[in-house]
Amino acid sequence: MRFMFAVIVICLAGVGLAAADPADSHLKRPINVPPQTLESALHAFSQATGYHLVYISEDVHSRRSAGAVGRLNAEEALSEILGGTGLTYRFLDTHTISIMPDGAVTAPGRKKAVTGATAGSPLTRADPPASAAAVQPVGTAARADRSSAVPTLEEVIVTAEKRAQRLIDVPESVTVLSGAELRQANIHSVLDLSYSVPSLVVDDTGGGYERYFIRGVGNGNGATSLVGVYLDDADITNESVAQLDVNMTDLKRVEVLKGPQGTLYGDGSAGGTIRYVTNDPDLAAFSAFGDVSLYGTRFGSPSQVVSAVVNAPLLTDTLGLRMVGTYGDIGGWVDQPAAGRRNINDQNLRDVRVKGLWRPTAALSVKSLVEVHRNSSNGAETGADANYNLTLAVYPTLATPFVSDFDVYNVDVSYDLTGVNLLSSTTYLDNTTHGVFGLEYPVAYPPTPPLQFINDPDSRNDASFSQEIRATSRGTGRLHWVTGAFFKHQTVDYTTDYALSFGGPVLGTGSSIDDEGSKSVSIYGDGNYKVGTRFTVGAGLRDFRDDRTEYDGVLYRSGTFHSVDPRLYASYALSPDADLYANVADGFRSGGFNGGDGVPESTFAPEKVRSYEMGVKAAVLDGRLSGDLALFFTRYGNYQIFVNTPNGIGELENGGTAHIKGVDASVQWRTTEHLSVAASGSVTNSRFVSIAPGEVTVDVGDPVDYTAEYMGRLSGIYQFQMGRDLPAFVRVDYSQIGPESTTDRGEGGPPILVESDVIHMLDGRIGVRRGVWTLDLFATNLLGDNGNEDPGSAFGIGARPRPRTVGIEISGATQ
Repeated sequence: MRFMFAVIVICLAGVGLAAADPADSHLKRPINVPPQTLESALHAFSQATGYHLVYISEDVHSRRSAGAVGRLNAEEALSEILGGTGLTYRFLDTHTISIMPDGAVTAPGRKKAVTGATAGSPLTRADPPASAAAVQPVGTAARADRSSAVPTLEEVIVTAEKRAQRLIDVPESVTVLSGAELRQANIHSVLDLSYSVPSLVVDDTGGGYERYFIRGVGNGNGATSLVGVYLDDADITNESVAQLDVNMTDLKRVEVLKGPQGTLYGDGSAGGTIRYVTNDPDLAAFSAFGDVSLYGTRFGSPSQVVSAVVNAPLLTDTLGLRMVGTYGDIGGWVDQPAAGRRNINDQNLRDVRVKGLWRPTAALSVKSLVEVHRNSSNGAETGADANYNLTLAVYPTLATPFVSDFDVYNVDVSYDLTGVNLLSSTTYLDNTTHGVFGLEYPVAYPPTPPLQFINDPDSRNDASFSQEIRATSRGTGRLHWVTGAFFKHQTVDYTTDYALSFGGPVLGTGSSIDDEGSKSVSIYGDGNYKVGTRFTVGAGLRDFRDDRTEYDGVLYRSGTFHSVDPRLYASYALSPDADLYANVADGFRSGGFNGGDGVPESTFAPEKVRSYEMGVKAAVLDGRLSGDLALFFTRYGNYQIFVNTPNGIGELENGGTAHIKGVDASVQWRTTEHLSVAASGSVTNSRFVSIAPGEVTVDVGDPVDYTAEYMGRLSGIYQFQMGRDLPAFVRVDYSQIGPESTTDRGEGGPPILVESDVIHMLDGRIGVRRGVWTLDLFATNLLGDNGNEDPGSAFGIGARPRPRTVGIEISGATQ
């Protein structure tokens, strides 16, 4: 009740009203708000601009602001004043702005003070919790609703280019999903995420790992990745076939950057980058949130997942912790009839994330993050047939358990100077996995049955230390820039014992060792300049040097790989809410070594990717309809391709050059006060245009492996009142992913040309809230699609969607 009777402070200034045009939030004016208490800073802002500010005094009390100085518009000034405070803003009308806690740290059920709205209008209602009727993304700044009672879509603020920007101002294609959107759309893993993001393909490689592809770039061969992965500013990019399964509980948002990100994100981001942005601790108030999910899967055993979030300010406005824990007893649905085992792919998941924030002054902040992830299973789901049965020809009764553990430790130190922010980000990652995996690899050698390759066991340890030093311009002048240096030391120790067979008795066994090391250093810079009022041009460059080593138990090899990767871009503002842009960017992946066990020594060169992109982003109908469209063309050179060798292990070669072209688009429309709809999709065409001399695995005209020909998604959410103080919603999502393919012409027999199935996914969710409690019913894969999600089925490792799953989720929060 205290929030219903909160004190509303409205700051008015006659001088400001006379000097400013409050109807235009984009009008730049001199702003001079030095660092001070947040309440005083907001009062100074109101005097300078003439806007009415509405907030709950408790939300602002005891917080400090870094201020804002320069020639800024209202949105730019507010973003700087509220930066790091845990608060955001929303235009209620052309003269009034509401200051409120960022939705990501606001307990469900908390009411936010508003003004300037008539009774019964959307603005007079309490904001819904993250799991019920929350259409607007978390962590956003909102535009004014200038013309009607229909609420507008939110303007999303991202840090894709290592500084805070409106999504519409970023001159490249970026898909953003808020924490609320992730919960509503039943997205709990990156595999779920792939159904919602155009041009993103994720394949389950077993053992708790996934392989990522963006716009056809994400080649699963090679030791390093082609899609970068970041947890806040921590680089957690792992091997190409063993990316980490990041827990998505209590995320502020996920940003998927499409196309090469070599300039700002370096090696491993040639196809794009996925950024998981976590919530910071709220230093002003204690809060807690928890939920319990119970669900059942067709053909499988029941599952229970429990999550809890606790936010604790230890020293008000100075020191705080945010603790997130998840425990999952996740039932399996794959059987192994020959062994008499059922539901072998169950999982025992434990994940804890602790994030600390220390802000001794308005200019200095120190963030620390620790994530401990433990997951184990009695068997992997890869290789199961359409009836979800696993058959192993060599060892039919062999168990295929896995253990997947990783720890992430990160410390970020940020300091604001006049006009410049300095950042140091230090990260340590330790990842260990053990598993038993079966692989059927068709070859033409007699006898005719396929070669069976069984890893028993397969052990992998990946450890890395990285350090980034970065300087970023502050303020809102014509010039923006970022520059920095990045160091990473990574080691991969991989050991496997294997057995070989041609569908009958074991013909031989062996052991393989692959210990790899990398010490890389890069220096980068990126800047843009605004010419006039509409046109912006920019450029960037990264110089990368990688000293790599490899040891296979017999041979020790070393070498240095070097890459210089530029970026050029430009944008033109058709209006404050519409941008045209063009972007040319390079990406790369380091090279490596072959040899040993009777195979001659050789080196394969780094892959190089250059992408050309043109696009438009716009919001119309007073902010109720927004969308983006991007056309891209990519030249993919020195493609690293796997070639089978007489020892059965294989090697990597540079197979040739491919061209990839396509389009991706999305649109969101707030059609009425109650209904919102969204659509997104992509079409991609890839072909090899030249082949290296002697290369036999692919031919000119063959598609690039694991490239989905098309993807599409439709979503709709309807919000309504079930009764007094019972806000509710219904959401439906339909996704379709076109076929992916893989090609192998190098086995001496007929070419292996395999396509995955077209996947249709229909999901739904119904939620209702009463006070601080919410109740959701959800279902996934309502169509019961059991097709092969990737062409790995040709080698006995293809995955299929989880069967139809239906469940209930109950959540609650502190007041």
